Amino acid sequence: MAPPQQQEALFQKGRVDLGVQAYKLGQITTLRGVKKIYDVSQKTVKRRISGIKPKRGSAAPNCRLIPLQEESLKQWILSMDQRGMPPRIATVRQMASILATQCARRLQQRQQPSDRDEHHASAAYANRQNIQHIRAQDVRQLYSR
Repeated sequence: MAPPQQQEALFQKGRVDLGVQAYKLGQITTLRGVKKIYDVSQKTVKRRISGIKPKRGSAAPNCRLIPLQEESLKQWILSMDQRGMPPRIATVRQMASILATQCARRLQQRQQPSDRDEHHASAAYANRQNIQHIRAQDVRQLYSR
């Protein structure tokens, strides 16, 4: 059984979730009503309704590795230990740094358009300019007759 503090936190979370659900369904029209009925903080309910998630259970902002990378790092450490060569702390840090930089590179590649995309964009712009130029010449030829 969970300690009393953890149990109270679970009950609190459940009451907040129920209050948010009741507010979204229109069963309770005001945040003050949610606060009164479910005995929760009005500010907390307002945050949950606006989409802000609770700190507990969410990833820390200074965490460099995603859970999948952490798991692969753990598996690597265990496999090295099974082979009889437990890695040193510096080696584990180096491996974690490698994983983190790989993830950062992938994010940068997703965010930045590739050279090919820039080429297509510039080619499309050039084609548009050529088409406008040709149309202008056609119009000049029509009016010059």
